[in-house]
Amino acid sequence: MATNDLRRVDVRSNVRINPFWIVSAEFGYADTGDDAVLFGFPLVGGNIFVHEVMVVVGTGFTDDNAITGIGYGTITAAGVLTDTDDTRYMAEGTDMATVETPGVFPGGTIAIDTDGAVTGADWAKAKAEGTIGHLIITGADYDSMPVIYAPIIAAQTAGVARCHMLISRIQ
Repeated sequence: MATNDLRRVDVRSNVRINPFWIVSAEFGYADTGDDAVLFGFPLVGGNIFVHEVMVVVGTGFTDDNAITGIGYGTITAAGVLTDTDDTRYMAEGTDMATVETPGVFPGGTIAIDTDGAVTGADWAKAKAEGTIGHLIITGADYDSMPVIYAPIIAAQTAGVARCHMLISRIQ
């Protein structure tokens, strides 16, 4: 029997606009000793559901612990970051253990101990436990806008990465 491949590679049509990937600007050694704010969500009353998170390291960092996490916080209109949770989405040592080597680092690493307790980044635990709290980002105005950020430890002389998030806007 013959196969008729009728797929169109030049057109992609979704019924809804969700989900979609967002990609951060490059961050890395230029942010050494600082928190690199990657994404902001100035959607008053809007909600974002986070499906997946990953970091792509294009140039290896000086230290394998260079990115200490992908965290959640808020930022004021004056640019002051309040770092609520350094490792909400990804944790150094579990999700990003070897950032001195270029590669793709998916989020979501968890461990379950003998008592059934789940450990890992809060977002990954929420997915595993079926709780919604850390899977949702609730937008706000510029005085307390939710942001995703990456703390970069000091003394990095090399290293560049981008954060990718698959999200849906809940309307």
